[in-house]
Amino acid sequence: MSRATVLIADDHAVLLERLVSLLKERFEIVGTAMTGKLLIEGAARLRPDVVVTDISMPGLNGLQALGRVKKASPETKVIVLTIDADADLAAYAIHSGASGFITKVSASDELVTAIHEVLQGRVYVTRAVRPV
Repeated sequence: MSRATVLIADDHAVLLERLVSLLKERFEIVGTAMTGKLLIEGAARLRPDVVVTDISMPGLNGLQALGRVKKASPETKVIVLTIDADADLAAYAIHSGASGFITKVSASDELVTAIHEVLQGRVYVTRAVRPV
């Protein structure tokens, strides 16, 4: 059985490498991107099963890139990764087309589960999101 493909976007090289290390044993990491523009280009070219993207990136941020990623690769599931555990932000991301929303703090505990959930067609929102 083939492993699900994942494209990871974050503008911090150290965090990007940590995410790759966290996921590479369970998923096929098909690429990384450090800007929203590179994320969109990578999604269009690679058509990954899942994109994991930071919100804060130079140029286009992850939320701005989200719609373009979905347009370039409609079947790709997108998980938004952020430092902010805000319920309004999570709702906005999901409403904008994301399939998942997790915090960077909880990524080591939740990211693998979130990827499995979105691949099953479910929406995953971190337990760390604070109510409005």
